[in-house]
Amino acid sequence: MKKIVSLALSAIMLLSITACGNNAELEQLRKENEELKQQLTTQPPSTKAPGEALKAEDVCSVKELKWTKHYSNAVNYHDDLIITNTYNTALQYNVDMLFYDADGNVIGTDDYTTHPVLNGQSTYVNLYLDDAEFSSVEYTITPKRSSSTPIDISKLTYELSNGGNDTKYVLSMTNNDTVDYYNTAAYIVFYNGDEIVEVEYQNVANSDYTLAAGATEYEDFSFDDLYTDYEIYPIGRIK
Repeated sequence: MKKIVSLALSAIMLLSITACGNNAELEQLRKENEELKQQLTTQPPSTKAPGEALKAEDVCSVKELKWTKHYSNAVNYHDDLIITNTYNTALQYNVDMLFYDADGNVIGTDDYTTHPVLNGQSTYVNLYLDDAEFSSVEYTITPKRSSSTPIDISKLTYELSNGGNDTKYVLSMTNNDTVDYYNTAAYIVFYNGDEIVEVEYQNVANSDYTLAAGATEYEDFSFDDLYTDYEIYPIGRIK
C-alpha cells in the first residue's frame, strides 16, 4: 500500500511539472522518482511478527543457587535463581522447575512468576522441595512482556541494620522516585563464605502495601545464623 501511494504521488507530481515546469525540473523529479521506486522495491520485509514469543536465552541471564534450610522438624532443599533482564523493555518471567532423584525420577515440582523487571535489573526466584533431597533439577523460564509497570530498583535506597542486637534486624527502604511503589518487598540472601545460610523474604511497605514517593518504611525480623555477607533483591510494581 505504501508503495502504491508513493508511486501515485510521484506520478501526480510528474504531470504537474510537465504542465508548467521546465525541462531541468522535470529531469530532477524523474531522477528522484526512480530512486524512490528502487528503495521501495529493494527494502526487505520485517521478519519479526508482532507479539512473537520471546526466548529466555535471548532476554535474560540466570544464576543458580543451591542451598538447604533446616527447621526444627523439617528441611527445605532449595534451587533458587537470580534472573537478570537483558531485553530492551520490562519483562516478567514464569519459572517451572522439576526436581529429580539420583535415578532420574521426578520427585517434586515448583513454580513462580516474578514481578516485572526493568532492563539491566535482577530479581530473585525462591524455589524449593519439602523434606526430600533432590539430585538434579530442570527448570523452564518463559518470559513475557509485562502488563504492569515495574519499579526502578536504582531509585530505591535500602539498608540492613541490627542496632547492636545479634538476632534482630531492621530492613529500611526509601523510595526516591516521584511515583508510589506497591507490594514492595525484598529477598535478603545471607552468605557464610560462598555458602548460603538463609534467605529472608520481607515486605517493606505501609498498611496499604504502599511505599510512597519520598517515603521510608521499615521491617524488622529475627535471624541468628552466622554470616559474612548478604545481598538484597527488592521487588515491587507501579499501579
